[in-house]
Amino acid sequence: MIGLASALCPRVVTHPWRAGSAATLLSVMTLVLVLGVISVLVALYAIWLIASQRRSAEDPPFIHGGIPYLGVAIAFGKDVLGFLRKQQQLHGEVFTLLLAGKRMTFLMNPAHANVILKGPPQLDFMQTATLFSDRVPGTRGLLKLRGAIDEMHKQYIPNLQGTALIGLTDRFMSKLRHFLQRPGSILDKAQNARSSAGADGGWIKEGLWHMAADSIMYASAESLFGDGVWYPELTEQFNKWDSAAPALYTGVPAWLLGLEKFRERMAEALLVQRDNISSLIQKRMTSFQEFKVDRYNQGRIQLAVLWAAQSNTMSAVFWTLFYIARDAALQQRIVAEWSAIVMAWSAGQQAEASDGNDQNSSAAAPPSASATPQKAFCQENLRKLYTLDSVMNEVLRLHSSTIVARYAAADVTLELPLSAGEKRPIMIRKDDIVALNTEVIHLDPDTYPDPLVFKFDRFYTPDGTAKKFYSAADGTEVRNAFLPFGGGSHMCPGRFFVMNEAKLMVLSLLDQFEFTLAPNTPVPPVDRRRVGLGVQQVLGDVEFSYRLRV
Repeated sequence: MIGLASALCPRVVTHPWRAGSAATLLSVMTLVLVLGVISVLVALYAIWLIASQRRSAEDPPFIHGGIPYLGVAIAFGKDVLGFLRKQQQLHGEVFTLLLAGKRMTFLMNPAHANVILKGPPQLDFMQTATLFSDRVPGTRGLLKLRGAIDEMHKQYIPNLQGTALIGLTDRFMSKLRHFLQRPGSILDKAQNARSSAGADGGWIKEGLWHMAADSIMYASAESLFGDGVWYPELTEQFNKWDSAAPALYTGVPAWLLGLEKFRERMAEALLVQRDNISSLIQKRMTSFQEFKVDRYNQGRIQLAVLWAAQSNTMSAVFWTLFYIARDAALQQRIVAEWSAIVMAWSAGQQAEASDGNDQNSSAAAPPSASATPQKAFCQENLRKLYTLDSVMNEVLRLHSSTIVARYAAADVTLELPLSAGEKRPIMIRKDDIVALNTEVIHLDPDTYPDPLVFKFDRFYTPDGTAKKFYSAADGTEVRNAFLPFGGGSHMCPGRFFVMNEAKLMVLSLLDQFEFTLAPNTPVPPVDRRRVGLGVQQVLGDVEFSYRLRV
């Protein structure tokens, strides 16, 4: 058997010199292959660089950073405002950046904003909005649902403004009062502290961001999505997801960040048909059925609404309260302004009651500072808070950082206005993105002297009319100097509700509490990763002290 095996399977003898030659040959072939691939890649990159350069005087300067695909994304992400200003010094008011495979052309002059906000039809808003929705809330194939999306966009204005806004604001106030007065709330804590410490004491310390975020989440979510949508972990889950929005937007998958279960739970909660649901959400649910939107996308589309309603509002409220809390004189000014408004409103209510011979009307008696009736927190009165309006606008000027972007669906030439009626044409290529960063505009020292300093009356006018701003260089009016909510036909449709939410939160606290910060509390650092996504989010929290108003 052994001999048969040996005969059938003769021993193969490999000489050492042959093995060495084979290994050498393989190494040489591998090296040649690698060098060939590198040469091809270098050649392709060189061809791409040449093709990407300015083809005419109408092409903006192109800053690619020399790194394939990434371009200048790393430097841009570290300090967006500083990077853009440096490029402006080097290349002028218009330039194109390579950012993670995308060419983005930035317009740095506020005079050019309308080129984007009211631009030609080739500049598409939906493409950029879809990219955000697919990556952050996690929708799938949203462009295939264009009919449903267009219909739902039509529902924003009639259901977030006008008569609908009045009802939504009133419901928000009801929910906010309930949250602030529930067992364990700040009112409950303050009352217990007052009873044990007396009128001169009773100060309680708490995290300002934590308090503002919890209150806004409860009142806003319940106002929009109906009774019972809030659950104890919702704010924490939302904030974890919201904090990861920059990574999600760059394409990092949610499962890799451990966020998918949070998104799924929130999305499912937003699909339940509840009592006292807002007209906006009810209309959207109807559209889901009409356009046969699958359940997965239904939840993620609703999640996008939650993000739009919560993320920037929480931060706007935090910053407003922060600046009011550290300025006792400003706090008293707003209290006095609100008291005068309420007293005038109360007198009007009393006159109406007398005309109607209703001497027992509860509205006839002027409200006390600590027990203002809910009816006083109406749209008419909120419009008269000129000092608070100025404070909030200054907060948004200092702390909003939005990149307003449009996708070029085809090659298009944009006409940028110059002085003396002249125009400068610039070419935008198909698939490029045209953008402006509101932070550049809002912190421009030519428009806003001492741009990094909070000035509560910067936007104040005695009659509440919009403040105009003028260039320090030539005295001309600067149009589009203030764009916290974008502009044009895609200006944030919920901006009035957001402002009302913030006002009601501030007034609800001032109505019953004194609050303050520790002396010399500095402006806290912000999460610079979120630049371009709206109102800046504070890193950590700031401790504030409050007690019942004496």
